[in-house]
Amino acid sequence: MTGPSGSLDENGIPFDEWVRNGEMGGSTDILDSKAMCYTEGSSIDWMYEEAVERAHHQRLKSQPGLRGVLTPMIETWRLWAVLILTGIFVGYTGGTLDVLVAWLSDLRMGLCTYGYLYNQSACCSGLDAGEACGEWVTWSARFNIHSTAGQALVQCFVYVSLAVGFATSAAALVQFYAPYAFHTGIPEIKAILSGYVLDEFLSPGTLLIKALGLALAVASGLSLGKEGPLVHVSCCAASLFLSLIGPKSRDGSPGRSQNESQRRKTLAAAATAGVAVAFGSPLGGVLFGLEELDSTLFSNEQLMWRAFVTSAVAATTLSYVDPFGIGKLVLFQVTTSQQWRQFELVPWLGLGVAGVGFLNLTPD
Repeated sequence: MTGPSGSLDENGIPFDEWVRNGEMGGSTDILDSKAMCYTEGSSIDWMYEEAVERAHHQRLKSQPGLRGVLTPMIETWRLWAVLILTGIFVGYTGGTLDVLVAWLSDLRMGLCTYGYLYNQSACCSGLDAGEACGEWVTWSARFNIHSTAGQALVQCFVYVSLAVGFATSAAALVQFYAPYAFHTGIPEIKAILSGYVLDEFLSPGTLLIKALGLALAVASGLSLGKEGPLVHVSCCAASLFLSLIGPKSRDGSPGRSQNESQRRKTLAAAATAGVAVAFGSPLGGVLFGLEELDSTLFSNEQLMWRAFVTSAVAATTLSYVDPFGIGKLVLFQVTTSQQWRQFELVPWLGLGVAGVGFLNLTPD
């Protein structure tokens, strides 16, 4: 039952009446009714869920004695724990995927003689600039082929075979085990945040296949990136942690948060961590959520702080993993030695003011 405006709940009471009670009278009777059950493909009634959340917080704070103080704090910290664990998980996952993609990509060209799990950069580390690396050998050298034509044929055959094999493996995993992991995932995340119920899209199986398929697809040489898939991975991880340690549903069933409004905000904050890991920019992740996901939802100051903390934790974890071995969050970084002068701030401030004025002139 989706509970749209004008419909009835299991007790025959209009949902509009529940919403009015939650908003106007602060009644907690809505919590005593049977919990809403949203089926796959249905839509969530956000007015009803917001009323449930307000009534739930009111009930927690109205408990007698110390419980009225500690219980709301415990629930808040459980949500923060979900977001922090999500940030750590996404940071480690992003760094691990970078290492895996580098190894699989270099494997198409050759392998390391003293450690098959080393990519070319790690295999030849410690050498001076211009010094030849004898530990990394091409496939033609591995098979002791000396003719130029033979070397070209072997290298081409291995390169194409592994590239096709990686791409085929990724497609097979998605086709047979996780159909919802078939593309970027951002449109579906936006649909979920808008109220469309798509639980299979955030399942643990989808999370596993999405991460593994992403590494295989990128390593195959296909023209695609990891930004969108990492957003999907972040939301899958947040959904998993929320089902494990987050507040349970009102009917006590696992796998759901206290209500859909709370779950929505958690997924929205978690989605920003994927962009933060992909570009090494926590602020970029928050701006992505504000501009691309739901500007109305991210206008909430509390949600923006949650998103920033999650993105910062993810970026810090990625820095600790250091997947490129150069101490940077991203492989490419623009640097300049030219010093700017103070008077240059004037035109920059003018551009900012002009931009704000232009946005105010444009219709919503």
